[in-house]
Amino acid sequence: MAYVAPKELAGIVTEVPEIKDIGGAADAVLTSIETPTGTLNVEIQGDLKDPILVTYHDIGLDHNSCFAGLMNYPGFAQIKEMLCVIHIDAPGQTPGSPVWPIETPYPTMDELADQIGAVLDHYKITKRILGMGAGAGGQVLTRFAIGYPSRVQGLILIGSSPSAAGWIEWGYSKAARWSSTGLGIAEAEMTPLACSNFLTQYFGSSTQANNKDLMDTYTDHLTNKMTYQNIAAWMTSYESREEIFEEGDGLMIKANTMMIYGSESWDKDGIVDKFDRFDPSGIAKIEVEGCGNMVHEEQPAAVCEPIRLYLEGLGYINR
Repeated sequence: MAYVAPKELAGIVTEVPEIKDIGGAADAVLTSIETPTGTLNVEIQGDLKDPILVTYHDIGLDHNSCFAGLMNYPGFAQIKEMLCVIHIDAPGQTPGSPVWPIETPYPTMDELADQIGAVLDHYKITKRILGMGAGAGGQVLTRFAIGYPSRVQGLILIGSSPSAAGWIEWGYSKAARWSSTGLGIAEAEMTPLACSNFLTQYFGSSTQANNKDLMDTYTDHLTNKMTYQNIAAWMTSYESREEIFEEGDGLMIKANTMMIYGSESWDKDGIVDKFDRFDPSGIAKIEVEGCGNMVHEEQPAAVCEPIRLYLEGLGYINR
């Protein structure tokens, strides 16, 4: 199915919504799926007969804390009604997960990508999917699209860099992992400094300064609900990831792709650096003013409309 880039993607009007507490559906059921490189928790919203949207969250979050604000936003209701959403939590990243065994290496980014295929196989899904990934989750889905191009129709990458770790990211990761008085992963704790580093990566400066309720909600999530040793394990894996694209390799992602990021994204250069490695006939780039990486939480209205137009271009939904 050819992608028709909607003209309306330019000049999106945005508004700052009231963002409430993190939380998914009260009756949500998680299914644990075993893979050779770890156990995934998966939640399905919708009918598997409908077009499939697979979500993958950023480091420090799970599917609820990363996507519930968008999924529960009224403007996203029409989109959800026409899709089956499969939310994937990376191994050990569901709140309350047991500590990842120190003797077991955390999956590499390519292994996390392979696990998506295991989820699709578990549900006997053979049709091509759409992927929506935030931050590190976007890179997992990008790697899946490269490794399994016949299984991916399109990608929505939110604040996600397809590059290997740069010096800025390396510094953020080191600060977040080792700010608990130099302890190693096994004894790591979510200190105020480590939590602050995550919030700086997630949100723009104005959101951090003016939305205390949102900052308190994510501080509570990071500090009291997540297993920080597991966050540190994924950060270590993510930081050591190999470059997806090598100079002169000619590799190009054919999946129709929408890149969404904030004007205050801490890794804005990394996000747009490999823009030319995506098929120019099927890519759109949306920059939202005043946001960090989690544009979909800071300004869901600014994300809903481009996504709706993107899905119209793919023929998945109608006006």
